Amino acid sequence: MKHYSLTDDLLDQWIYATDDSGKIIKEERRNPDGKLRSVWRYQYNDQEQLIRKDIYSIHDKLLSYMEMTYDDSGYEKTFGLYRADGREKWKYQWHRQCKEE
Repeated sequence: MKHYSLTDDLLDQWIYATDDSGKIIKEERRNPDGKLRSVWRYQYNDQEQLIRKDIYSIHDKLLSYMEMTYDDSGYEKTFGLYRADGREKWKYQWHRQCKEE
């Protein structure tokens, strides 16, 4: 995938790798000249929901990661970004309310 500015300049490129079932397992983010900028590795739970994205430098050093959790209905419950040492940068949490009639 390529991203362009409003003036049609190439900003960056994302290259995806998938497993046999078609789920994304790796993403390479590259500069316009093709130079590698970062690598993202994806993890899924048994329900095939994305639960974590690890973000690595070009030297394969973990920089940060994103974690997602889901409720019993399969809706995303939390989405957070963490530093490599586990300290939270930010976290979103959703609360769903169901009304019975």
